[in-house]
Amino acid sequence: LFLCARRGRPEPWWVNEPDAPARVSEVDPEAVRMFWGFYGAEAGNMALRLLTRGGVYLCGGIAPRLLDALPGSDFEQRFSQKGALSHALEGIPVFVVRHPSLGLLGAAAEGILQEKH
Repeated sequence: LFLCARRGRPEPWWVNEPDAPARVSEVDPEAVRMFWGFYGAEAGNMALRLLTRGGVYLCGGIAPRLLDALPGSDFEQRFSQKGALSHALEGIPVFVVRHPSLGLLGAAAEGILQEKH
């Protein structure tokens, strides 16, 4: 939507449809490039805040839908370029979780844990 406003274009009719991420990738590669860059920057920030030595896991619906655009994007560069703290991110792996029912699995696991208490 930001790019539409910046370019003086109307909001696409499909913006709230479930397949909107896939549609964006088809019609606006710049938006997808920007997405991966911003996502990489914030994932790197979170990795530093939380000292995630075991890895960073990207979950949710958008990253898997736009996974084809990840190679060649700015994600890795923006993830790791943190000035004097860049060395702290060396060797931290990044994973994109592609399980379609991850949220349901998490809710079920939480329900089981709550039931035991």
